[in-house]
Amino acid sequence: MLNLALIGLLENLLTCCIVFIRLIEFESIKMLQNAVKRLLVSAILIAVATTSFAETTAEIISISVPSAVAKTIGVYSAECALENGQLELDGDEVFKLWTDEGEEAYTIRAAFTCGDYGHMWCGAMGHCPIGLVINNTFYNTNKILKEHPNRISKDPDGIITYWMPNGVQLIIEQ
Repeated sequence: MLNLALIGLLENLLTCCIVFIRLIEFESIKMLQNAVKRLLVSAILIAVATTSFAETTAEIISISVPSAVAKTIGVYSAECALENGQLELDGDEVFKLWTDEGEEAYTIRAAFTCGDYGHMWCGAMGHCPIGLVINNTFYNTNKILKEHPNRISKDPDGIITYWMPNGVQLIIEQ
């Protein structure tokens, strides 16, 4: 799990280095500044990924998730790092379930804590962005909801229907 995250971060660092070299050729200050920012964020994320969290946290729980879930969490982690925060998972952000068709699915509710910023992706009433991962493919619901969907169905045409615990039915059309 950590190896996949580390590989992704190293790929990002390599891309930033290549961009950095190309930017030197073009002599564009604005583009150079952006490349340096990306390079620094990648370096910070690599340092965080390779640091032992046992010294700073009371409890560590490790779970295996599909790469699409890890990548989505990585995006939030990078945004948090840009704000000089450290992403914390409380345990209620990722929920695993099975679609009506028997496919493995995950819901990701962006209720992550970002250091002193708290739940920076959520509103005051606890409504947070929701994403779905079905068979390692991420689907953005474009919804900000208070809780995870508790049922998902994907028809052969690619239309994804999901239901909230109160029975409300929502649809993602591809």
